[in-house]
Amino acid sequence: MTTYSNGELTMDKDTGHAFVSDSELLQQDPGLSTCGVGGTVACVATTLGVSGGAAHLIATVCAGACVTPATGFSAAVCAACIGGYATMGGASIAAAASCF
Repeated sequence: MTTYSNGELTMDKDTGHAFVSDSELLQQDPGLSTCGVGGTVACVATTLGVSGGAAHLIATVCAGACVTPATGFSAAVCAACIGGYATMGGASIAAAASCF
C-alpha cells in the first residue's frame, strides 16, 4: 500500500495480503455483490434535487464519510460532508445520507 501527500511518498507498506480481483472474490463467495456509484449518485441527485454532476461529486467525495451506518457521530460526519457541497435543509441531508 502506498500513500502520497503533495506528490511525496509518505507510506510504502506491504500488507502481506495478495491482491484479489472482484471476479476472484465472487468465485470465493458468490453471495458478495459489487455495485458501482451509479445508484448512490441517482439517490443523491433525487433526494437533494441537484444535477448528476453535483451528485457524483458528493457521492465520490463523501463515500468515506458516509460508508458507516448513519448513527451518532458517523451521521454527523456524513451530514457535514454532504452539507459542505450542498446547502439544504436538515431533513434533505439526512435523507441523502441514507443513500450511502
